[in-house]
Amino acid sequence: MNAVLAAGGGSGTAGGTLLVAILLVLILLSRLGGSTTTGRSVAVRGHAHGSGARQEVATHEAGHAAAAVGLGGRVRSATVANDGRSGLVRATLPDSRPETAIAFWRAGAIAAGTSRGASADDELIRQELRTVPSAERKQVRKAGERLAEQLVRQHRGRIERDARRLDERGRL
Repeated sequence: MNAVLAAGGGSGTAGGTLLVAILLVLILLSRLGGSTTTGRSVAVRGHAHGSGARQEVATHEAGHAAAAVGLGGRVRSATVANDGRSGLVRATLPDSRPETAIAFWRAGAIAAGTSRGASADDELIRQELRTVPSAERKQVRKAGERLAEQLVRQHRGRIERDARRLDERGRL
């Protein structure tokens, strides 16, 4: 069974709280019936505020997209909203390992060079780590973060190209 996950921005609204609750249920359901050998469908949404926000969001989303491909997964879609303040990447990751998901979720902030707009990604990482035995959490988190840094370094050209396309067209 593939898990479907989404990340919403940290707007602090009731809708954002509902989205997080839905995400938690989906994570739990995926863990109960999921297999570690099957892929994972994911969707990640990021938000930013202030000047230059559209380019920042585009780079953030391009980082998620590049990580999915670099991990051996597939990007189904990537978009930046017309107002440039939010984006969405839908991808299938090659496996359900926590390190893979953490790398995917962290790659957006690393690519953009800021954690602004990544609070939902951070919450998903915290939820993922709760599925890992407590003695292993620090090691798993670090492994996922190192993998994200490596993927962003290796795919910087793709990230920049995709970010320009997302900024100009609003989609990949």
